[in-house]
Amino acid sequence: DLILVTRNVADFDDTGVTVLNPWTI
Repeated sequence: DLILVTRNVADFDDTGVTVLNPWTI
C-alpha cells in the first residue's frame, strides 16, 4: 500500500485490489 502500513488488516494496494497482508507497501 502506498498510503499506509497495516498490520494483518485488509487494505488496498496500489492497483486497488483488496489484499490481506501483515505489511502492505
